[in-house]
Amino acid sequence: MPKNFYAVVERYPGGTNVIPYKSLKKAETRFQVILRENLNPTDDEEDGSNDAIIKEAVKKQYWSTCEGDSEQEIILEIQTLTLEK
Repeated sequence: MPKNFYAVVERYPGGTNVIPYKSLKKAETRFQVILRENLNPTDDEEDGSNDAIIKEAVKKQYWSTCEGDSEQEIILEIQTLTLEK
């Protein structure tokens, strides 16, 4: 019987980091933490601009700096992994 796992995949210049989780909720939580660390702090954190970005990224399970410079680009995503016995 197949079993699903989830992974937060962080691709950055010079490497890739994959962190596996048993539940989607835990993967989403880690995804949010990593994303919050990579977003530029806003002048007024209460304006919610970073929160809106994080909410949309979790919904899509994907975020990228999209700066066009592949040597500086960071990509974050949540992937579903299936283990078949």
